[in-house]
Amino acid sequence: MFAEAISGGYSTKAQAPVTEQAEEASIIATDRIHKREGHNPRRIRSKSKMSDLRESIRDKGVIQPILVRPHPQIDGEYELVAGETRLLLSREVGRTEIPALIKHLTDEEMLDYAATENIQRIDMSPVDAGLAAQALLAQGKDKEEVCRIMGWTPAFFDGRIQLTHCCDEVSQALVDEKIALGHAQLLSSLRETSQKNALQAILEKNLTVDQLSKIISGMALTLKAAAFDLTDCQTCPHNSNTQTSLFADSKSLGKARCLNKECFNKKNQNHLDSVKADLSESFHRVAFTSELAAGTTTVIVESGTYGVGEEQATACQSCEHYGATIDNTLGSRAAVTKNVCFNLPCHTNKVQEHKNLIATDKAPATDNSDKPATQVDTATSEAKATETTDNSASAAKSKAAAKPAKKPEVAKSAIPRKIVDLHHQVHRTAAAAHVYEDDKTALIISVLSMMSDANVEPDKKPQGWPMNLTGENRAKAAAMLDTLSMEQLTTMQRRIAAKVMQKAKSSFGGENEKDAFGSVAVWVAKSREVDLTKHFTMDSEYLEPFTKPMATQRLKDSGFAEAYDKEHGEKAFAKLAAGKKGDLIKAVKDSPFDFAGYLPEGLKLKA
Repeated sequence: MFAEAISGGYSTKAQAPVTEQAEEASIIATDRIHKREGHNPRRIRSKSKMSDLRESIRDKGVIQPILVRPHPQIDGEYELVAGETRLLLSREVGRTEIPALIKHLTDEEMLDYAATENIQRIDMSPVDAGLAAQALLAQGKDKEEVCRIMGWTPAFFDGRIQLTHCCDEVSQALVDEKIALGHAQLLSSLRETSQKNALQAILEKNLTVDQLSKIISGMALTLKAAAFDLTDCQTCPHNSNTQTSLFADSKSLGKARCLNKECFNKKNQNHLDSVKADLSESFHRVAFTSELAAGTTTVIVESGTYGVGEEQATACQSCEHYGATIDNTLGSRAAVTKNVCFNLPCHTNKVQEHKNLIATDKAPATDNSDKPATQVDTATSEAKATETTDNSASAAKSKAAAKPAKKPEVAKSAIPRKIVDLHHQVHRTAAAAHVYEDDKTALIISVLSMMSDANVEPDKKPQGWPMNLTGENRAKAAAMLDTLSMEQLTTMQRRIAAKVMQKAKSSFGGENEKDAFGSVAVWVAKSREVDLTKHFTMDSEYLEPFTKPMATQRLKDSGFAEAYDKEHGEKAFAKLAAGKKGDLIKAVKDSPFDFAGYLPEGLKLKA
């Protein structure tokens, strides 16, 4: 059946596009609408505007419909997408129904709609805009994507993200128009305690933005706030204390100020850059806190409410989103936070998977599917309880929580992009060598290439045949063609070649494991069990893009560490690995060790 279908006639007729589901307007009971915790970009609201809106809803009801989607877990219920303020105030004044637009949305689309709906509203404050962007970043979107969704320039993005570092008191003061945007931007560079103190001074003394800027500039030059070593500053002529004493002590440095702003800033930045460079040897990503939206990172821990488990915590160390942050706010003295995750959606999933695993391990053997789960974290249970009071919703959640949990999958190792590309070139080189010797594989690739270039496909497509031959779909089609005989393939090749002569349409791809030709190369290397060791040898240049811990592990796995100890003495490699990454790479470069036959993680292909 497959042979008949695949070797039949071909059609180039385009498929009809999938139409988007239309939205539906309806009046919905307020108790059937559920909020998702942390979904609403808005956090700070103007007290006066809230009061006016409350009275308007009490008098006339909600005029502009809110946006909801069918609840993904509870039949007949809805999940709020946008319009939380209108929903909360409606409940507060006793209204039991609210106009709503119902739209079928994915989780990602839900967040996009919430952000854009809020940003397009006239009363969207700068703080709300920053929080909307923060929510999008927390879902894994990058700066470019957020700017596209919001319609912002990169400079405008930076300004709004800066406001996410304001404490709640500063944000509320800005929304209530007690301070200007310039005040808030200046205060966002301070630690929370300093922000609160400075805000009080602004309100009491009616400080202008310029006056506040001068005060903060003076604070920035206080030697006590410096991140760098102050030894040289004790007798520096630009130290304010040396004007009254030639022998400044450590205590006086706490009150001293630097009178050379250029020197101070240079030393401070050099120290920050040095700390970042050192951390970059052991972490995949290192960022200053000022570069990040507040609340878009988290610390990885093994146990507790937000634990991911011992196995996953170890695996996270090889993830591209694993790193460290450096606090560069005024007075923080470059405080470092390690074991940071920069991918909150992934971290949330790993935490939940770990909780499910613990709940399954503790659950009794008897069927408790109709009883509330007791192993769920107490804080999480309380939070969920406040989200909905509907009995059916609680029952549905309890029932789902009691189901056996699947053991969480360990995150994949985040091999540097340069290494991934190098690995792929080995895959392609090995595949090319095999294809040169194997007639059937060469025929399959030529048939697929012609089909793609001519944009033709079977009229009677066999079950499972991909919709197109782009990207990894071509490898899938190659596996299906591999079930045909050489005679059938040869016949197909001639039929397609004849059609190609009538219709030529070339397409080109890149050179990585995901593009059309690259995916086939991976398929050849994997399915034909090609010997990759003939096409790869590890050396110092290969190890350079890795962090020091990852390079060290590969040198241990390959046998280099053991050989190094034999040549230089016991624990010589451990001492080498504890030093600078450059010395480690140089030792590999200078060593006669033969890495032949070793394949590192990421290069091996499993069937």
